[in-house]
Amino acid sequence: MNIRRQIIYYYFLQRTIFWILVLITLCSFVWYGYAISQAVWDTSARLVIEKELGSVRSYVGDLQAAAVSKRSIITMDFVKDLGFRETAVTFITRNPLGTGVSVANEL
Repeated sequence: MNIRRQIIYYYFLQRTIFWILVLITLCSFVWYGYAISQAVWDTSARLVIEKELGSVRSYVGDLQAAAVSKRSIITMDFVKDLGFRETAVTFITRNPLGTGVSVANEL
């Protein structure tokens, strides 16, 4: 009777281990499919972003060319006519870091 219980115990143990391995395999396949789909999705998104980046670079280049061409016509009189005015510039300064600190930590 004791041997029969051991045989039944090992049978159920083997069956349990088998189903656990089947479950792990299925989970691995699901995870692999998800990872592949994410890689494809990210690649397609990156291609779309690269296309948009190319058009933005082109637009910035056009703006730079326009700015260079208009550089000669922008004068102080032209700017004042647009409503801009000169202001007095006030700079805020501070002591450099470490001012007032001695090596001996004296106060």
